[in-house]
Amino acid sequence: MSVQWIERLYNLQELDLRIRTLNTKLKMIPPEKNKLKEQAGANIADINNQKKVIQDLELKIKQNELNINSAKDLIKKLEQQSSMVKKNSEYEAMLREIAETKVKISDIEDNSLELMDVIADKVVALEKNTKNMKLVNGELKSEYQELDELEKTIKKEIAELTQKRNLKLQGIEIDILNRYEALLNKGTGKPIALILGDSCENCRLKITASTLAQAKKGQVVFCDNCQHFLFLEEHLPL
Repeated sequence: MSVQWIERLYNLQELDLRIRTLNTKLKMIPPEKNKLKEQAGANIADINNQKKVIQDLELKIKQNELNINSAKDLIKKLEQQSSMVKKNSEYEAMLREIAETKVKISDIEDNSLELMDVIADKVVALEKNTKNMKLVNGELKSEYQELDELEKTIKKEIAELTQKRNLKLQGIEIDILNRYEALLNKGTGKPIALILGDSCENCRLKITASTLAQAKKGQVVFCDNCQHFLFLEEHLPL
């Protein structure tokens, strides 16, 4: 029997294994791109959270200002009322309330000063972190673009190899091709494997003497264990 089937299948397999490898790489790219997008988004979200913390602190200061103004209005009201009070006990009560309100105002003012110090520190940190975030996200963007280009390159190569593959299908008997593609679609190993000594290259198990004898004649033979095509290297053209 002619050994052309070996050469044709072997050449087809070379293309198919390359296509398989490229498809494996291609499947890995979208998850990697998503990771980069998520990381960049998380970096932006972190900066936005820092801004939100500062905004919340500023709102507390504004609320303190409102509370101080309310307290001052209360003091004015009490001072006006105190001039009209006739009983000493009521007058003294108003004075105590005025004093207590002034203490509250002082406490609120102290709190606002503390908040302003905290804000100042956080603003400095925010500026530094924003700068770092832009650098990091710039690098992430570059990595994303590189993956994007790699994805396009791989797709282009797969398309080119697929065209070459269609040409190499010519001359291969349909029953041989069907079995080959069934093995190929399993996604593991080589559909057409070398005989290494007396063992199958694919599964590494020993083949029978009769199978080896048939292979030496160039006949279509299969591994007794994994059922992959078998051939001898001597049957490939130099």
